[in-house]
Amino acid sequence: MGVPGLARLADGLTLARFGLALAAGAAFGVGEVDTGAAIVAVAWWSDLADGRLARRAGGGTRYGHLDLPADLALMAGAFVGLLVAGHVPVGVTATAVVFLAAAIGTRTPAPALLFMGTVDAFMLWLLYTEGTWARWPVLLTPIAALMLDGRRLFRVVLPAFFRSAWGLLSGKPIEGSTLEEFLE
Repeated sequence: MGVPGLARLADGLTLARFGLALAAGAAFGVGEVDTGAAIVAVAWWSDLADGRLARRAGGGTRYGHLDLPADLALMAGAFVGLLVAGHVPVGVTATAVVFLAAAIGTRTPAPALLFMGTVDAFMLWLLYTEGTWARWPVLLTPIAALMLDGRRLFRVVLPAFFRSAWGLLSGKPIEGSTLEEFLE
């Protein structure tokens, strides 16, 4: 039996990421890279926490289906902010836009995860190459999250990615390869 309060808290964290997406985009857009990166790190932690809380609450939550869209919004906000500030090269822009369009058009996890990975990798590279010591906690956040919830990456995220990628490449939808099935 789940704990309803935990489900509400998980939903609150998921919904808060939409606001954090706007805040990160605005911070990056006006050149506040440290602030934008800190907002993204907070959002990453909220993503880790909402999943754990939802599982402890007994599974699905009312707004659990918005988890991946919230993650996409966060990375889109960061991407647009970095783009507006002139930090994103043309090649990265083209790659990210293709992946985002494919994610929206196909409604499968593979291009969504590729979009988020492209933006994450570029943002972390930017922080590493142009960063100050204050940016190291942000750089270490993905490593800490992997250590805390790495099993989910290998048991859920990567299998869903490969199923949906194979379904797209083969032209044959595979069970568990749509965003809706990925979020269940």
